[in-house]
Amino acid sequence: MTSSDILNLMKDKDHRKLEIKDVLVYYEPNYEPEIFVSKLYANLAKKAQGIRANLLDGIMIRDGLNKAQSLIDFGQTFNY
Repeated sequence: MTSSDILNLMKDKDHRKLEIKDVLVYYEPNYEPEIFVSKLYANLAKKAQGIRANLLDGIMIRDGLNKAQSLIDFGQTFNY
């Protein structure tokens, strides 16, 4: 499946909200597992933008931003 396939599936849909969860579990024998969950909220773009490093980079617009993730220089964004 490509980002174009996802956009085609969603072309006539008004609800374009995304919630992406990443889960990391650390397990050591004889101990309870440690579970870490990260959530990312975004909207699905109407068309792919920029050069994509993965399936969602060019079609995902994170909440609070105005362009696709593939167009954002996060090194510059988080440079304090």
